[in-house]
Amino acid sequence: MGNSNSDRANNILIIDDESQIRMSFKMILEEAGFKARLASSGREGINILKKENISSVLLDLKMPEMDGLETLKEIKSMVPDIPVIMITAFGDVSDAVEAIKAGAYNFIIKPPDFDELIIFIKRAEQQHLLQNKLMLLNRIVERNFEDVLGRSPAIKKVIEDLQIISNTNISIIIIGETGTGKSFLARLIHKNSLRRDHPFIEMDIGSLTESLIESELFGHVKGSFTGAELNKKGYLESSNTGTLFIDELQNMSLNVQSKLLGVLENKNFTPVGSNNPIKLDIRFIAATNKNITEAVSAGNFRADLFYRLNEYIINIPPLRDRKEDLTFFIEKFIAEYSNELNKSIKDISQEAMDMLLHNPWKGNIRELKNTIRRIVLCVKSNTINSNDISNVDNVDNHRLPLNNMSLKDSVIQHEIQCITNALKVTNGNKTHAASKLKITYRGLIKKINRLGILDY
Repeated sequence: MGNSNSDRANNILIIDDESQIRMSFKMILEEAGFKARLASSGREGINILKKENISSVLLDLKMPEMDGLETLKEIKSMVPDIPVIMITAFGDVSDAVEAIKAGAYNFIIKPPDFDELIIFIKRAEQQHLLQNKLMLLNRIVERNFEDVLGRSPAIKKVIEDLQIISNTNISIIIIGETGTGKSFLARLIHKNSLRRDHPFIEMDIGSLTESLIESELFGHVKGSFTGAELNKKGYLESSNTGTLFIDELQNMSLNVQSKLLGVLENKNFTPVGSNNPIKLDIRFIAATNKNITEAVSAGNFRADLFYRLNEYIINIPPLRDRKEDLTFFIEKFIAEYSNELNKSIKDISQEAMDMLLHNPWKGNIRELKNTIRRIVLCVKSNTINSNDISNVDNVDNHRLPLNNMSLKDSVIQHEIQCITNALKVTNGNKTHAASKLKITYRGLIKKINRLGILDY
């Protein structure tokens, strides 16, 4: 039974206590290109199944000693995925229905139409092969998700959620602390969805001022207001046919909530200054690091919009609840950054690993990535030891010694310091931080993502 499905293809087991019926089935099936094995009782059939590769079973419902229903249950306990077709007399149809409830593929009535029987068996085996291919594909997809999300029991629930909702169009709210990977998860959902070849647009609600919200969300036409010198696509039009990811949902003002609700209800929008509504086909994914239901109860978030967006909720557990994933991510990030920064790190000492494993990681995966990157940047040997960890952890504002660094590494570290300090001074407000750094908001977001900088 341990052989592959291809090894047991077209090998039919016929279990019937009447020898004439067994031989009739055998002759017809072999003429149709199948191989047939015969058993005169349920117990004999089960013994054959234990020793040989069988692709499907024809099983008589009424047999002495061990009847068909009892035999079916034992077969299904041994080989759950094997198709079993019940053979029954006309008056026993109700019993055959019970057999289907117990896992039989279907039933045929004696005397059978043999042409119909052949079609029946081929269809059962094709369906069986398709189910096995689907199971294999699901296992491959699950392993791919594990390679980027982790392998802890806590994250397996997230992977199950992904397998359920990725290929649908339902709206999703992702809930998780800062740094748990909400934006990454949204992109992963999009990449595994029916919209994977269409745009994925990320909208940070916290960056939109009330004066610009309509233009940014809906876009505008040339001349619609002072300064509108060109037509501009808003977030909605840019993400049409694709996915719009609304980050920091908790920061959405009631005015913006009202406008977005209208879009969801009407499935269209009109750019500022235009009279021509545009039909909308968008999947919405939102993310928040707050308890959004509390905001609904307090009247800070519209219940009707919440229920529109909340067709499915995914909770990403914090890293402190996924200790099994820590070793996985530490090793993964060391390998990634060693390659990126042209290092040849081959190992990490157990003492150094223990120091990382016992850290609280309040910033979750983003903080871990940022820390590992700094460690890899400064380590001077091909093994990370406890001193390398201590040197990083004891430096104020994450400043690292710049001596013995290449110019490229020094520039990277200086960027990290400047952006980290700006975020700290502005309490994490990226719009204000971008202004202080004299770069665009989008430029700041790109640098934060590229450098793996922890939000404040």
